Amino acid sequence: MKEDKMNETEEQTGLSSLNVLSALSRAEERQGEITQAAEAFIVRDAESYRVAAQMRKGIAAMVDEIRAAFRPIIRAAHAAWQEALAREKSYLRPWADADERLRAKVAGYLVEERRKADAAEAERQAALREKARIQQEAIDKAVAADMAGKRAEANRILDLGAKRELEVKVPPPPPKPAPTEGTHLRTYWRFRITDPDLVPRNFCVPDERRIDAVVQLMKEKTSIPGVLAYADHVAVTKKG
Repeated sequence: MKEDKMNETEEQTGLSSLNVLSALSRAEERQGEITQAAEAFIVRDAESYRVAAQMRKGIAAMVDEIRAAFRPIIRAAHAAWQEALAREKSYLRPWADADERLRAKVAGYLVEERRKADAAEAERQAALREKARIQQEAIDKAVAADMAGKRAEANRILDLGAKRELEVKVPPPPPKPAPTEGTHLRTYWRFRITDPDLVPRNFCVPDERRIDAVVQLMKEKTSIPGVLAYADHVAVTKKG
């Protein structure tokens, strides 16, 4: 009994394969014919309209046969692709997770190094500004004293200013980042919307899904400012 069922299944599979090949052969043989016929055909009256409708039914039937022929092949290929993709992910996951952990740690280190360098440079620039301020202040006072005829006082002010400048320690420039081992910081500017009502109109996109829902419901009675609802007529052939 079991062997009979197996034989019957094999026979059905064989017949199915023959049917598939037959359908594809017919499609290939007639594709030039139907292409030329569709190109040359003109719908000018009720009779030619009826003939065109019959031709479209024949085309639809052949399309169904072609799709039926390829459907099991596509399903099998898709299933094999999904299985291969799942296996690939299972192999990649631990390696990708390990790399992500290391990438986060490297990024944390680089961010901290950049913060230190920025802080050191800010301290250096502050010291330079302080030296410039002291120098300018001494010059201004010395010029005022000299113009008042107090040359010795002017010299004393300049000497005192020079001493005060020397007391300001200017840190050396921060060291340049060490050569990287294939990893460096890249800055991306991103955003989050904090108040949608304040976003300017030219940065807003109409909600086409909601508009379409209204148009499908209201049709020619649609009344949305800035939106024109129109009918797009498409010839549809019923199957069967």
